[in-house]
Amino acid sequence: MTTFEERRDQFEKKYLHEEELLFKAKARRNKLFGLAIAEKIGKNGEEADNYAKSVVIAALTPAGDDGILQKVAIDLETAGMPMAEQELRHLLSSLLIRATEEIRNR
Repeated sequence: MTTFEERRDQFEKKYLHEEELLFKAKARRNKLFGLAIAEKIGKNGEEADNYAKSVVIAALTPAGDDGILQKVAIDLETAGMPMAEQELRHLLSSLLIRATEEIRNR
C-alpha cells in the first residue's frame, strides 16, 4: 500500500468516526433539548421522557432542526410560556456542545 493510500484510508476512517460522533451527539442533544423544554412546560417523569422522544422524532423529519424548533415553539406557546426562536436556537447549540462532551467522555 502506498503512502497516499494509507493517508486516504486514515482520512476516511477519521471522517466516518467524526460523522458517527456528530450523529450520536445530535441525537443526545435532541433528547436533552426535549427534556429541558418538558421541564419548562411542567412535565416530569415518564411524561417528560415521552415528550423528549417526540422531540427526537421531530428531528427525523426532513425539516431537521427547524422541525424541532417549530414543534417546541408551538408547545411552549400552547403552554403559555413562549420563547424567542433565537433563545431556542441558543439552547439547542449549547446542548450540542454538552452532548458532544458527554459522548466523548464515555
